[in-house]
Amino acid sequence: MYRLFWQMYYNTVFVDKLPGLSLIDILFDWDKLTGKSQLSGVYEEQMHKYFSHAQGRACFCAAYLITCYLLFLIFPFHWPTLVLFAGLALLLILVSFSPSALLSNGLSALAWLLLLTYGIIYALGLQEYWLLAFASAGTILQMVAPILWRKRKQVTRAALPRRRFVSLLLILILLPASFIPCLRYVILPQPAVYLASALWLMRTNAYRSSQLDWPQVIHNAEGMIQQARSSEDTYSTINYVLTSLGDHHSALIGAQQALDLSTGIGHGPGFLVEKVLATSWLQHKAVAVAFVFPGSSADRAGIKPGDIVTLLRRTPTEIKLLWQPGHSWQKKAISLDLRIPYAGELGTNGYRLADNIGYVNLYGTTGNAPQHYASQLQNLIKRLDTQPTCGWIIDLRLNTGGNIYPMLQGLGPILGAGSNLLSYVGPNGKVNVSFGYRNGAILIKGSPASFVPPLVPAYQPKIAQPPVALLISGNTASSGEGVLMAFLGRPATRTFGETTAGLSSSNITYQLIDGALLNIMSDIGMDRSGKVYGSTIQPDEAVKIDWSHYGTSQDPVIQRAERWLSTQAMCKASTAR
Repeated sequence: MYRLFWQMYYNTVFVDKLPGLSLIDILFDWDKLTGKSQLSGVYEEQMHKYFSHAQGRACFCAAYLITCYLLFLIFPFHWPTLVLFAGLALLLILVSFSPSALLSNGLSALAWLLLLTYGIIYALGLQEYWLLAFASAGTILQMVAPILWRKRKQVTRAALPRRRFVSLLLILILLPASFIPCLRYVILPQPAVYLASALWLMRTNAYRSSQLDWPQVIHNAEGMIQQARSSEDTYSTINYVLTSLGDHHSALIGAQQALDLSTGIGHGPGFLVEKVLATSWLQHKAVAVAFVFPGSSADRAGIKPGDIVTLLRRTPTEIKLLWQPGHSWQKKAISLDLRIPYAGELGTNGYRLADNIGYVNLYGTTGNAPQHYASQLQNLIKRLDTQPTCGWIIDLRLNTGGNIYPMLQGLGPILGAGSNLLSYVGPNGKVNVSFGYRNGAILIKGSPASFVPPLVPAYQPKIAQPPVALLISGNTASSGEGVLMAFLGRPATRTFGETTAGLSSSNITYQLIDGALLNIMSDIGMDRSGKVYGSTIQPDEAVKIDWSHYGTSQDPVIQRAERWLSTQAMCKASTAR
């Protein structure tokens, strides 16, 4: 057995039999080594033909890289995927590792260097287009190498020791490189490496990156993690840098919280206050409760919309309220159990008002069923539009953001068709992405988004281009403001309520190695008319929100929007009939 493996190694390292000799060649010559044929003649001939040449190896490399990339997009933490990745990496070594070709072909060696760089980039969690660029460059070089370097030098006995040394060195370099992407999801890096990766992502992608003194920021950040023992210990430092950016939109979502978001589960007090930014209500010390999540600790404690929060203590968690059970104000201290889970996904609901007006309450969504959300929203519009609806009220007051695609897709029948309804521009003023809607499909830069399945059949409202009243508040944030901007500039559209949160921008989301999500504000919003935002959005008509009557017939914002819609031509005509 020892002699057999030595012959395989000797032939692999030292013999120039065919262009691109590899270990697979030796396996196909098994009958010469053992006197037995392990593969059928036809199969052996075809496999030998494909894998003995650099072009065949390059095709295998390309298929390997693309397959692994797609697998990790679909199943980023799926253990069978890791096993498959490891198997593919081993096959890459067996099929495409050819020491003689590497030594005699500089371009082929450069290709392997590019693939090694690919592994390092992937390990650090950097941008995907760099992965594709390096993988493509390596594959192309593997394919053109035999064409550019056809003459191969003969191997001499004097060169054998040098070949053996270089071959072993290449094995030590290339084998770990092939497994780096796999190890990225298994082995957590040291806190310093984790922080460096996050800092690089912020420095290269943040909209306000140019406003920071990065050498000083990095120096301060490194000093803050001297006692860190895990990636979680760096969260406060990363948040410090995000705060330094000053965009109020960039945020770090911890690993456990990110997992909860993906499943629609919420933890915490279980209520929203009138301003979405936590810093605002902690600084002002007294704010109104806007919404209480059903089943949350706040709901179980009897907290109601309209109650006034005067103090929040984190440890232990205690809420002090100034509340009004009847007509007299009373003070009350309540302790909340933050471990109680609740449904963080509220979906959407609505009803039909008098005078043929439809009301749609649109909460944000961050769950893993965007297609269901969009379909549910269009079905709601269809149900409310059984009789012709002359105008619509879209309530965004509790839309704190999330995935904008299902929101725009679900509202498409009311929003109307167009290829440039909402855009996001970078710090250089260039439009990086634009959104549109047509026949149930979301458009990205004018073309249907391949990753957002169209709704078939798409609902068409009985009255085209009806007037729309949009209700907004300090809780209208991020993608909620994105939906608002998609309507701004539309004919017969008016906004009511209070100033939005001021997060009318878009984030790039990166999943860090421990599962945490790093949201980096990269672009600011622009409506269909070309008006750029990026900060708070003022309502056309300011109306004080009474959260104790939110969504009811006594809601002053709904009443004001209903009065405006009744003055529009379509609703006047509908009332006359």
